[in-house]
Amino acid sequence: MAINANYMTLNPLYLINNSYPPSTSYVIDGNLTVLNAPSNFGIGMTHGFYSGKWYWEVLVSDVGQHLLGFLTLDDFTNQKSQPHNAFGSYLVYTSTSGQGIRYVEKSFNNITFSVSDGDIVQFALDRDNRKCWVGLNGTYIESGNPAGNSNPLFDSSDISATTGVFMPVFGTYGAQNNKQTLNAGQDSSFAGQKTSGSANATDGNGFGDFYYTPPTGFLSACSNNVPTSDDIDPAQTDDDFPQKQCGVLKNNSTGGDSYTGLGFRPDLVWVKWTEGDQGHGWFDSSRGTSKVLNSDSTAAEATSSGLTSFDSDGYTMGTYYNQSGREYMGWCWRANGGTTSSNTDGDITSTVQANQEAGFSIVTYSGTLSSVGTASVGHGLTKKPEFLLSKARTTNNDNGNWHCSHVGLTSYNYRIRINTNEGEANRSSAGDMASLFTNSTFGTNYTSGLNTSGDTFVAYVWHSVDGYSKFGKYTANGNANGPFIYTGFRPKIIIIKGLVTGSGWVIKDDTLDGSNPGTGVLEPNQGSGKYTTAGGVCDILSNGFKVRTANAVANSTSYDPYVYMAWGSVPFKYNNTF
Repeated sequence: MAINANYMTLNPLYLINNSYPPSTSYVIDGNLTVLNAPSNFGIGMTHGFYSGKWYWEVLVSDVGQHLLGFLTLDDFTNQKSQPHNAFGSYLVYTSTSGQGIRYVEKSFNNITFSVSDGDIVQFALDRDNRKCWVGLNGTYIESGNPAGNSNPLFDSSDISATTGVFMPVFGTYGAQNNKQTLNAGQDSSFAGQKTSGSANATDGNGFGDFYYTPPTGFLSACSNNVPTSDDIDPAQTDDDFPQKQCGVLKNNSTGGDSYTGLGFRPDLVWVKWTEGDQGHGWFDSSRGTSKVLNSDSTAAEATSSGLTSFDSDGYTMGTYYNQSGREYMGWCWRANGGTTSSNTDGDITSTVQANQEAGFSIVTYSGTLSSVGTASVGHGLTKKPEFLLSKARTTNNDNGNWHCSHVGLTSYNYRIRINTNEGEANRSSAGDMASLFTNSTFGTNYTSGLNTSGDTFVAYVWHSVDGYSKFGKYTANGNANGPFIYTGFRPKIIIIKGLVTGSGWVIKDDTLDGSNPGTGVLEPNQGSGKYTTAGGVCDILSNGFKVRTANAVANSTSYDPYVYMAWGSVPFKYNNTF
């Protein structure tokens, strides 16, 4: 048997069917086997891949009409259709008639691949280079050689998605009897169905129990192998693991309180009264205490009797965001303890406070543009920004809009605004910014609120860190059994925004309601109190989150795209050990 680990299984929280949601009664053997599923059924798995090389096996005990492969979830938009009938699907299909078919999104062609009852199908996926090899009973088809990086069945010319998670999937085509069993390394006997001939092989890290030896460099999809940055890995650091990078405080104020229990000194504190109409207050240690901006407003930076100090275990508030008898939420991130430095990486010299381990920086700069044009700004991190919020500090007219760049938007020329419910909009008419987003800089142009001469600005910049933060997108399915989003950690804070006009913002955390799924969320673009959705917006899970509403706030009935931002507390590698 395999070394103890949390191995990939089938995931009943991610289902596909043209009659949605389908029953999960076809999923047996501890979520390893699909038995006699109806036509057009599909089910994803508990692990997804943003990077790395991965290996898994499937025993086809009863051929039927099966579909096996993976989905690229940034492209796959038809959770309520057939698994093979949409962009983002990469599958092999074999029926009782024998001849195999290779599905590439909506196109297909015949391949030399004929599966019989009792055969084992192998998958070797190279996520980084967007290649996948398919084997049959120990031999890779179409002369494939994953260890030698030659002749993949799917390659980068087939796979259009470059971002987002690649998720293994089981599916069916017709209604014939069928049975497929997964082995991601937990059991080379496939739940007792194979009793001889197994190699009892492990991967290169010593994990797994496989029927065939994994190709060199390809790993078992298990928690021990889930990518986790050494910078935030609880086993590698005492000071920088996720609970030391971001956190949530909830307090019932008695006035003049020091809020404690955070576990670190925050540099960005975002506070909100949960039950009534009072703006969202944003404070950071680069601008200094008592300097507040409001994400539900275009108003200029104001001096407030709000936050009075950033403390070693939380923060101290004055009176305005600390009125007696009111419950307040505080969402907090750590940068560099208030210590800033001058950054000359861009066209504009910026002042930066960076936490490179956690992929977060606070940037202040002065505007330079008085006409159409562009300018780059240094952000102090080591990777290209995936989520960026910027705000003019010195104006309260239209230039006061907040601007948000996100990796899930159409391009880096597009923006959404955290103070409105507007959809994404192309801002390149004032200058093409896309090429200015690099591992060291972000782009601005003459668009109101991005870079106007005479104004000063602040930007909050993040990129993903394996095991701690993820910024991506998903497609709504308009059902209370909503999409499952794999992050690779247990989220602590989740922000969601639809990309069409009319869809507002929501922020969800693991503290507001004290239960999961809680029914309450707050809206960053609204000063109003807690918003309640029947059944809650989402379940927070050990490996991501599951949308639990058909409300347009997170899952519209028109299958719109949504972007999300998630920061975690526990890497999936450790489940709930730390």
